[in-house]
Amino acid sequence: MTYSSIGGDAIVNEASRSNSDRGRSVQPSFKRLGVEDIGLLQNVADDIFDHDVDVAFATRFLSDVQNILIVALDGDRVVAQLAAVVHQHIDAPADLFIENLGVAADWRRRGLARSMIALAFEAGAELGAMTAWVGTEEDNEAANALYTITGATGGRFMMFSYPTLQCRNDQEAQ
Repeated sequence: MTYSSIGGDAIVNEASRSNSDRGRSVQPSFKRLGVEDIGLLQNVADDIFDHDVDVAFATRFLSDVQNILIVALDGDRVVAQLAAVVHQHIDAPADLFIENLGVAADWRRRGLARSMIALAFEAGAELGAMTAWVGTEEDNEAANALYTITGATGGRFMMFSYPTLQCRNDQEAQ
């Protein structure tokens, strides 16, 4: 689905209107990707994902309806992305976890991240999520400002990581 507006905030799909000074759209279009859109991930701007896109991983991610990938497109080029997951719980309503958000350097500070957050909230709500959460580093000023301006409240938390589960299973088997 390609979005042109959400809620009361207009997100104008002006991909056909070019900015001659920069050679790119004035405002990209936004799309929630499905498996059928996997080809779009072959034309991705630098530094919007933490790692290179792996087609097998992306296909698996997009195959699960609880996973959400919203992209901003300048023509057929992905210039921003937000990946989120709807978590189902045994003892509480579902929540939306924003697990990754990236915007190409020359597209920052143009409202793309805010628009993608709003679209992710919409998609998460359609899947039953009642709340949303995201984590970032304390010194990531841009992310902290973004999440604050979009209505989030912050607080400290600790994160613990385990080594890869396959290695853990192999160690326990010995």
